[in-house]
Amino acid sequence: MYDRRLAIESVAHVGPGQFILGFECPEIAAQCRPGHFVMISVAESIDPVLRRPMAIYRVLRDASNTPYGFTLLIEVVGCGTALLEQKSIGDHLEVLGPLGVPFSLPTKDEASGEHLLVMGGVGSAPFPLVAEELLKSGHRVRAFVGARTAEALLCVDDFRELGVPVEVATDDGSEGFHGYVVHPLQGYLESEDPANAVLYACGPTPMMRAVHEIAIIRNLPLQVSFEAPMACGIGVCLSCVVRVDAGDYGDWRYVRCCREGPVFDSRRLVWQ
Repeated sequence: MYDRRLAIESVAHVGPGQFILGFECPEIAAQCRPGHFVMISVAESIDPVLRRPMAIYRVLRDASNTPYGFTLLIEVVGCGTALLEQKSIGDHLEVLGPLGVPFSLPTKDEASGEHLLVMGGVGSAPFPLVAEELLKSGHRVRAFVGARTAEALLCVDDFRELGVPVEVATDDGSEGFHGYVVHPLQGYLESEDPANAVLYACGPTPMMRAVHEIAIIRNLPLQVSFEAPMACGIGVCLSCVVRVDAGDYGDWRYVRCCREGPVFDSRRLVWQ
C-alpha cells in the first residue's frame, strides 16, 4: 500500500458522466490485482475532505511488460465524482492503494470450467482486468454486461478486444436483451449447462443478490465485489461494515468491506 500525490496523465470521456483517469505510479501498479481499489481525493483542497473508493480498471505496462501505471473507470454519482469529471491532465490528486482483498483467480495449472463475469453499471470496472488475467492463464471467459441504457454500457469494447464473448442487457431495451442482466445469465446456464462454471459479480446489490440465488440453486461458486460507502479505506472508520455469516459464533457479524473485502464469497454474506 502506498500513499502518493499523483499527476493525472490521461483523461478520456467514454459516455455521459463516464470517464477514465490515468496515472503513472510503478509502485501501485506493480501490486495491483483484479478487484483491488484505491482511495482517491477529489479536490486539491480539503473540501470535500473524504477520498472516494475506485476500483482498478486497467494496469498500464511498457514494452517490456513492466507495470508503470493504472487507470480508473468512474461514473458521476455525486458531488465527489462530479469534481473528478472536471479534472484535467496535470492536475494532482492524493491516491492511496492498492487496497482490499482481490478476486481469487485460478492459476494456469488449476482446472476449472468457464468463468462467467456478471456486471451492472460502473460495477463493470474491475472485470476487464479479471478477464485479462484469466485469459493469460488459459481459462475460458464470458461476460454479461448490464446497464440502464445502451449509452450507459461500460467495458463491452474491452471484452470484445480481448476476444471474450459478451451478452448485453439494458433496462430500456435499447441494446441487447430488454431487461436485467441476470436473465441472459440464467438463459445461458439453462441452455448450455456449462460444467464447473465459476461466477463473478459486481454492480447494484439487488443484481448481485439475484446472481447469488442462481449460484445457490445451481451449486456454483460465486465471488462478488461488494460496494459499500467508505471513508478511510483502511479499516479504521468502520463506515463500510457488511454482515457475514458468523458460523459457530452466532447468526451474523460485521466485517469491514475495505479490509475483509470488497471481494467476498457470496455464501459468506448475509443478503438483506
